[in-house]
Amino acid sequence: MRYFGELKESNLEEMNFNDQNALLIERKIMTTVYAAPLNFPSVQSPSQDDEQNRDFKFIELGSRTVLRPEPNVVLTEKFKNELYFFLLEHYEQTLILLASIDNLKYSGEFVGISEGAEKRKITLHYFKKHFTELQQDIQLQMAYDPSIQELRPESYFDLLLRKRNAYIYKLIHQREIIINYVTGNKNYFTDMLINTNQYLYEVIQFEVKLKTLVSYNTIYNFQPNEHFTMYPHWDYAYNEFKDKLFSSPNGFEFLGLFIKSENDLNLAKLSCLFHVLNERELIKNSKSRFSNLLNKHFSLSFTVGEIRDPLISGNHIDKIRLQEYEKNLTAFLLARS
Repeated sequence: MRYFGELKESNLEEMNFNDQNALLIERKIMTTVYAAPLNFPSVQSPSQDDEQNRDFKFIELGSRTVLRPEPNVVLTEKFKNELYFFLLEHYEQTLILLASIDNLKYSGEFVGISEGAEKRKITLHYFKKHFTELQQDIQLQMAYDPSIQELRPESYFDLLLRKRNAYIYKLIHQREIIINYVTGNKNYFTDMLINTNQYLYEVIQFEVKLKTLVSYNTIYNFQPNEHFTMYPHWDYAYNEFKDKLFSSPNGFEFLGLFIKSENDLNLAKLSCLFHVLNERELIKNSKSRFSNLLNKHFSLSFTVGEIRDPLISGNHIDKIRLQEYEKNLTAFLLARS
């Protein structure tokens, strides 16, 4: 967490709004962008003398008079993504619990139904139902598909990525959340906050439904999913590295679960894991990118040269590890098929 506690020693909470902005911009938490005003003058050749345009500011650009772009303070890409996915990780157990409760509502419909077409049909019904609830005020768009060189409707998950990105953008309006994060006040982020902060409440509700959709889709592959893993707080890391390093979410999820479950994580274990994932073609053979991922998103410190080939070492323990990881990976993939 690069920015958590970044301004712990400051008196940020005591500053006025503009002074807070100045400090947040200085520390690259916020930035200023310029855009044209949302309401444009109605005349073809704008003039400041026109009464209807008196609220607009103009500049001379060559021989033309144009609207002056307005400054707008926004969160930087790095910070807003870090903060949003911190919230998902911090409230991970809440998301899991609420998703489980959500699934229990419909579990009775599956009683006595074995795996097969009927179970898939029922699951598809609830898949569409959850998607409709999430879609609400956002419409499916057409997207260019290079494989067929034609426009096609975007997938459900393309749309839901846009919706998540909208929530990430709206963090700019959550000044209390921002201040408590950058001052390192983790005690602020209680379960009660979900009930008192409308933004956080909506995010949790959205992510619970999304988690359920991803779970259904992992089993039945209803829609193409290039954006979301089964573990929401890992999605940012996955999307950054999916084209560079991973051929599917399965490889990334197995890596994440491995790191999370290992108490005594070391270089030898990670080297064996890299070899197993590479042999299964779940990861591209790039030790530098693998090291970068570990350092950047899993708070591990390794250099490129440290990831080695366990087959060359001839170490008996490495051979046992390779067999164990291969067995675990096979079981993991079977559970996802």
